[in-house]
Amino acid sequence: MEDSSSIATANPDGFSSTGKTGSLQVGTRNYNSNGNYIFNGTVHQQTGDFNPAPNPYTVNDIIFDNLAGVTLTNPITVVSTMELLNGDLSYNILPQGVDGYYSPDVQKVSIDKNGTLMYNFMAESLPFQNNNAFVNRKWILKGNFNGTKKITFNWNEDEDNYFNWNVHNFPKVYSSNSDEPLVTIWNPAQPRKISFIALSFLNAKDDVFYYIGRGMDDTLPVTLSSFIATQTSSSTVKLSWTTQSETNVMGFNILRSNQSNLDTATSLGYFTPATNTSQIRTYQCTDQVFATGIYYYWLEVVDFNGTNSFYGPAIADIQNIGNQTPSIPVKEGFHSIAPNPIDYEARIFYGIPSKSPTLIQVYNLKGQKVRTILNETKDSGNFHLLWDAKDDQGSQLANGNYILRMDASGKVWTKKITILH
Repeated sequence: MEDSSSIATANPDGFSSTGKTGSLQVGTRNYNSNGNYIFNGTVHQQTGDFNPAPNPYTVNDIIFDNLAGVTLTNPITVVSTMELLNGDLSYNILPQGVDGYYSPDVQKVSIDKNGTLMYNFMAESLPFQNNNAFVNRKWILKGNFNGTKKITFNWNEDEDNYFNWNVHNFPKVYSSNSDEPLVTIWNPAQPRKISFIALSFLNAKDDVFYYIGRGMDDTLPVTLSSFIATQTSSSTVKLSWTTQSETNVMGFNILRSNQSNLDTATSLGYFTPATNTSQIRTYQCTDQVFATGIYYYWLEVVDFNGTNSFYGPAIADIQNIGNQTPSIPVKEGFHSIAPNPIDYEARIFYGIPSKSPTLIQVYNLKGQKVRTILNETKDSGNFHLLWDAKDDQGSQLANGNYILRMDASGKVWTKKITILH
């Protein structure tokens, strides 16, 4: 066999390297460890005692497409993808290592290959009924790996009783040993498919499983139908979001982090004004990244009445673009103030071009300082802070116009703000 070549067998004994057994019964059989092997019989099959070369008990892809089932004889290493398309897969010994796994119809799960092997891997999906579950299915994943894996679960309409998934009633992945949902990747265009990034399988140590519950978000002042992060080139991520309608929305900010916690996110520094239309509206912006890894993005919806709501995270898994440190372009000075006019609180977005002492103060129109909001040394970057529209004594400032001033990196920036209670 040549590299990347494929061979299929319907023989119950599968493949064998020695003796007059298996689908090929000849004197010399040389199976290629870089080849692809398919089991597509109509009666139960064994993978057989075959030992490919040059890497012992290693194959590129292996596909099981047998309604009668297949038993894995030896602990084979699959350096690409193991596929279970039909029937059951049983084990004499669990696989030594598997990179990718694809079984959307049988086990309702797919795991993207990324060069990280999962050892002693096994996937199982069973019917499941529970008051907290919105899908009649649970997933059990076993094995261990050193890295990350993107896991995707899928299900059918009859398994969620034809539930109307949308951005205000969306699916979330839960583990049976926690009340907190996982950080997931979900697109309303494919409502019965959901993904998450795993650092380990919970069931590797504990007898737990995954199931689908429901997340709810009724706080957004928009009817949002999608928020997606897509890698469009070696180092560019496109952020796109679509609103079905908008009411009283000032605009949108994008925040990014390499962690799944919103508190660690930093604004990209670009404010996108809203159109406040009842028609479908799609917005886009791009982000430049300079290192492989997983990036988490949040969409901040800034309302005119002072409400700031967050949607996300959308997740981008960036592969093979080098090992430089990621950075966000710095937009110097004040980016935006939301809301402005201010009622009782405003979020101020600003950028510092270089590390320096940073002073942000508020002055009235007589030139008198009424509040010091920030006085500390900041690194270069984009930042935001909250101001409660009060003076240094903690008293609410009167309605009127004020000047916001920032001194940093040897420069001065000012912006007019209005307080209107």
